[in-house]
Amino acid sequence: MKIHFAAYIFTTCFFGCVSVTSFPVPPSPDQVEILLAFKNEFPSRNCDPIWNTPDVVFRSPNIGSWTKEAVSFDGVVFDNATGAVTELNLGGACISGTIQANSSLFRFQHLRYLRLFINHFDSSPFPSGFGRLANLEYLDLSQNGFIGEVPSSISNLSRLTSLDLSYNKLTGRFPNIHNLTLLSSIDLSYNQFSETIPSSLFTMPSLWYLDLRQNNLKDPLENMTSSPTSKLVHLDMAHNLLFSSRILEPISKLPNLTHLDLSFQNTTYTINFDYLPFKSLEYLDLSGNSVSVLNTSSENLSFLILSNCNLTEFPTSIKTLQNLRGLDVSKNRKSSPEVLLNSSLSEVDLSSNTFHGSFPVIPPTIQVMAASNNYFTGDIPLTLCKASQLILLDLSYNNISGSIHRCLTNVSVLKLRNNDLTGRLPDIDSDSLVLLDVAHNHLSGKLPRSLVNCTSLKFLNVEGNSISDTFPFWLKTLPKLEVIVLRSNRFHGPISSSPERTLSFTALRIMDISLNNFDGTIPSDYFANLSGPLVNPPQGNLWPEYRGDWHYKYPTEPWYYPSIDVSVEDGFDHPTRPEE
Repeated sequence: MKIHFAAYIFTTCFFGCVSVTSFPVPPSPDQVEILLAFKNEFPSRNCDPIWNTPDVVFRSPNIGSWTKEAVSFDGVVFDNATGAVTELNLGGACISGTIQANSSLFRFQHLRYLRLFINHFDSSPFPSGFGRLANLEYLDLSQNGFIGEVPSSISNLSRLTSLDLSYNKLTGRFPNIHNLTLLSSIDLSYNQFSETIPSSLFTMPSLWYLDLRQNNLKDPLENMTSSPTSKLVHLDMAHNLLFSSRILEPISKLPNLTHLDLSFQNTTYTINFDYLPFKSLEYLDLSGNSVSVLNTSSENLSFLILSNCNLTEFPTSIKTLQNLRGLDVSKNRKSSPEVLLNSSLSEVDLSSNTFHGSFPVIPPTIQVMAASNNYFTGDIPLTLCKASQLILLDLSYNNISGSIHRCLTNVSVLKLRNNDLTGRLPDIDSDSLVLLDVAHNHLSGKLPRSLVNCTSLKFLNVEGNSISDTFPFWLKTLPKLEVIVLRSNRFHGPISSSPERTLSFTALRIMDISLNNFDGTIPSDYFANLSGPLVNPPQGNLWPEYRGDWHYKYPTEPWYYPSIDVSVEDGFDHPTRPEE
């Protein structure tokens, strides 16, 4: 498990600004003419929702409904006084093709907000016409497949406050936009920008959010001058190329920086902590780099991520960071975690090290504890029972023995697979439990009937134990259960077709009952509700793909291991998107 900030996808008003149904002043006829001309530039097509969950459905705007006689236009906001188009909210509108240089889109001279994310302009050059929208304040062109360089005309948008070009295929050098003094948020992540970013970008007077991750950038900070008035708060440059060894020195000139991600820079240089502390820094990710461990005395530091840094020792100063809440030191070579566990920590990832011996004493403040793939031995410590706020516990792939304490069953995610645990599964009746994985241990007895009270349970895996029981038809009352893995146990008896024993699991996607002692026949209608078919069968050592929300996470875990929707599973809070 790698604790990290995940990328955001949608803006703050994502669900609140899609369509308008009435206007104090009717739409201006000339604006309607432009809307219809823009609509006719692209083939019409049906559009499915781009964001659809049991709780939220985002209805894609339908530009096919635009007509000359219409009194409302999906995804369009008009000025109350003049009837001019001021906002186009066309995210996920299934628009495909190429935006030509003379597109009608660039005739909306009163346009202030343009949201055109998640459409289909694959292999289409970035149009220079956007530079003609002189009143534009907000521009979101993310996830569209634009290619080529960003034209210099973008610097004409003097009123622009937010620019999002993420998840495209843009290349070359980003133009100098130092004259856009109102820009507060820039997202250029997940493109193919190369060479350098103009150093003036880091000292723009209003800029507080800058995301450059996943590009091919080289030393964008080498000529940066000191800027004591810089407002930059959030800087993400993860997954770029060939940063110099003194990368922290110029960044230390940014006095208000609170979030810094320099992970995976593909460099042989060692990142030197000499340029810390940053007085305001709260989040620091240096994962995937070579780090020299010196002093980390940033007094406000709340989240420190040093995963995959080839560390054999950790800075003793970590224990003195009184505000530290999250610590990720996974995938290193450390053998003892004791120095890491100070009393303020709530989220910790110790996985994939060489920690051995008994599991350490855990602070009672812990909410997320990931310690898989180590060499811990002995019983699960009772001190974990004092962690009353514990939400996720992952001790998989260790040598832990003894029984499972009932106090641990109040978590949302419990992963204890591949250990030496014995005894029975304890009674579990938590309505917060989402994932339970105790595969490949030495558990016996029956499945606890109290599982019927775990109404949030999505994933149950007891594979590779010695559980002796009949088929758990009683689990069909669980409304969210998607995966049941009973493989390689001592389950027995019939799976009959009697009314009380039907497999009417309402959400079930995958069921594995192989290598047990079930008998009788399985009627074909038992599989009617299974909604997650395999795409490719296993071949040799290859795991099959699965069509659904499940994905292959770890080389040592089965293909059906889920990405459960638990707010803490990623660890750490996600970054806040700049407000509009």
